[in-house]
Amino acid sequence: MPIPQLKTRMFYGAYEFAPVPLLTWTTELVKSSQGDSLSLNNTLNLDGSLLELGGESGNFPGLLLQRQALVDGVTQSGQEFRIQHEGLDVVSGIYPQLDTVDFEQAGIDAGTWTTEIPYTLVFNYSEAVEGNTPIENFSESWEFEENEDRVSFRATHNISAVGQNTAVSGGNNSVENARAFVLARTGYGNVPLNHPAFVEGSGALLPYEELRTEAVDVEQGSVNIVEAFTLSSGNFVHTQNGSFSTDDNGITTVQIDGNIRGLGRREICFTNALAAYDTNIEPFLSAEALEMYDRFAGSGTLAANNPKSNSITQAEFNGTIGYSRSYDDDPASDLPSDIESLSISVAIDEPVQLFATIAIPERSVGPVVQDIQTTTPGTYTLTGTTQGKIGVSIATVKAFAIDQINANLPTVAALSAQTLVLTRKVITTDTLNRTVAFNLVWQWTSAQAAADGPQVINC
Repeated sequence: MPIPQLKTRMFYGAYEFAPVPLLTWTTELVKSSQGDSLSLNNTLNLDGSLLELGGESGNFPGLLLQRQALVDGVTQSGQEFRIQHEGLDVVSGIYPQLDTVDFEQAGIDAGTWTTEIPYTLVFNYSEAVEGNTPIENFSESWEFEENEDRVSFRATHNISAVGQNTAVSGGNNSVENARAFVLARTGYGNVPLNHPAFVEGSGALLPYEELRTEAVDVEQGSVNIVEAFTLSSGNFVHTQNGSFSTDDNGITTVQIDGNIRGLGRREICFTNALAAYDTNIEPFLSAEALEMYDRFAGSGTLAANNPKSNSITQAEFNGTIGYSRSYDDDPASDLPSDIESLSISVAIDEPVQLFATIAIPERSVGPVVQDIQTTTPGTYTLTGTTQGKIGVSIATVKAFAIDQINANLPTVAALSAQTLVLTRKVITTDTLNRTVAFNLVWQWTSAQAAADGPQVINC
């Protein structure tokens, strides 16, 4: 007997339910713990029976064939569910997933399968709430922590979601839905209003993204993202330490050590660190050393224009630059920026009064000592060597050497001299090693020393 043509027909893909089962359609609005509408979960319950329609009572094999055809038809996932009435689709565009098949309906005798097989089918599908991505649930947290530099802090955002499967045919897009939901809530612009409420930074703070982690669970249809930000008043964080020490010779050394961490992701962090060193830090190191020298009562003159040592380290992938620079107040260190070293010395030989000794034979009191009213010439010797730094011309080094000679010239007044004459002048240049050596000698005479009484040597 042919299947009667009904006014209402029901299909799952190519399979037609006949007779048409009783349909119970329930819809549940899924909300987050904050009350946000996440998705609509739809459940379709089909309660029906497979009937022996061939006119042969107790045709059990025929019923089993219908049962198998039902199972084969409804277990093809991702098929369209349609209901027609008088040839027109009244329900379509729905692609539910089969949840359960039950052929053991309560209250029916086991012998019923000889004339009919009752069944219950449960289908599920989800759909988005208007304006939202369909997900089952999500969790989100923000954590704020002050950094040890005392001027910035770290914000960590952790968000995860389990997506609903709303694929229209055969697939599973729960991961895609979870991903879309999570990505829409990433970025520091989604920080909760009025937070951070307790931790503090310095100045007007801006967020600089740093590390990201992402985890995907395909089986569960979930996506988890963790993103971290440093909040700072600038695109770098700078920490600095200084030390002040004096050695046994009374030479004081000031050392400045620091570390710069550029903010941002990938290569931008090192770019920011390098720009900070060149613009904001290096030009002011000498001034900071002088300030520290004065603060702790340095007693000389700090050679702030001629560092005693200078070292720089960099970690490009970490976006950091470290530096160490020291200065001292040794007079030999206070040289022009293009001069590497200077050594200079002055030697003074004082004039000595001359006496003549005349031996007289058989004179019992010894020889006669006669003041001849003159002295030996005194000498003033100026000796030195200076070297220029790499790249400095020998002419620049020689000009500096001449300046040092002129700054140390002897004077008649200083020597109490009657005459002062330059008797030797030797200046030697070494272009390869950028050195200039000089040796100059002056002779001078003074007024006659008194001949009477003991001579006193003054140093």
